[in-house]
Amino acid sequence: MKKILFGLMLFIFVFSACTSAPPPEKVIETVVVTELVEGEVVEVIKEVEVIKEVEVVKEVEAEPEISVFQKAQNGKPFRYAFTERNHPFMRMLTAGFLQACDDYGLLCEIHGVDGVDEAQVMAYAEGMNADDTSGAVFCMNNPSRFPSGKVIIDKGIPMVHHHTPREVGEIPGMLAWAGPSFVDYSQKAGKAVAEKVECQGAIALSQSGLSEGENRVIENFKIGYSEVCSDAKFLDVTVIGTLDMAKSIVLSGGTLQAHPDVTAAFSSTSIGAQAWALAAQESGIEKGKIAIVGMDGTRSNLDLVASGDVWMLVGQPVFEEAYYDVVLLVNHLMGYPVPFENLLPAPQITLENVDEFYAIVDKAESVEIE
Repeated sequence: MKKILFGLMLFIFVFSACTSAPPPEKVIETVVVTELVEGEVVEVIKEVEVIKEVEVVKEVEAEPEISVFQKAQNGKPFRYAFTERNHPFMRMLTAGFLQACDDYGLLCEIHGVDGVDEAQVMAYAEGMNADDTSGAVFCMNNPSRFPSGKVIIDKGIPMVHHHTPREVGEIPGMLAWAGPSFVDYSQKAGKAVAEKVECQGAIALSQSGLSEGENRVIENFKIGYSEVCSDAKFLDVTVIGTLDMAKSIVLSGGTLQAHPDVTAAFSSTSIGAQAWALAAQESGIEKGKIAIVGMDGTRSNLDLVASGDVWMLVGQPVFEEAYYDVVLLVNHLMGYPVPFENLLPAPQITLENVDEFYAIVDKAESVEIE
């Protein structure tokens, strides 16, 4: 019992010492006093001891500064919903969104879904409300998402889309979109491949699925190639998916083995370059014999260009377009006019300039994605 009482008393003493005001200080001050000396009043300078209370200055914690853009949000964040959160392509998009949010000092929230769970993403998108969301980024890459986009817009939430080109009025009320021109970069890629192989052999093609955007990329690639080589031989498209790399390699390898006259292989999806390159390796095809062209400057794709396994990549501005989505929402929030169409360049990445694009990947990967 004594130990308990002693411990309690010690706690009280220590707590009091930590929380009570500091003890008064004794200081020596010089003062002038009046004294009677030999019948006369005179002033005498003396040093006296004075007790002074020590003034306690309380530290006031400063309120964190917020940007003028965040003030305009009025506590309501920008929101971004997406699928396949761990796919390299989607990670670059998400990194672009978050980097812009950080640069502008904004409130932002992301909702990423593992795998291709369209129902979950659309449910989250439709659950947004104008009283808790100041702007939405929602990719309208397929018409199946249009109804969810309409729900967001009808609630009065400014919404922007990226990547897949859209026409004015196609999605009534959509604020804007940012991304590359599928027609431009696909046709340029087709012409480059035609010149590379000098119109020889068969051209293998692959895409992740039969989506509207990828269909357009393949068709415009054919147009560009055919402008140079009128007697082009295109193989049927190999559908390789997006998540199962082993399966994608097997499917791509089957195409190469069935058609030994293939001189070039083009893919409209991000993992296509890897699938073609690794399939060629497993099939014993000499490096460089097939001009392999794929999409996106992800690190794994850049490594294949640097090693010579992939001839060229179409550098879709993935990080940049998601960043620009935020810029468009900020401009709208601040009352500036926002153009509906915002085209961004998609450069061709080859061994000569691949080092420049590693810097973009480094930037994307430095952004933390929860």
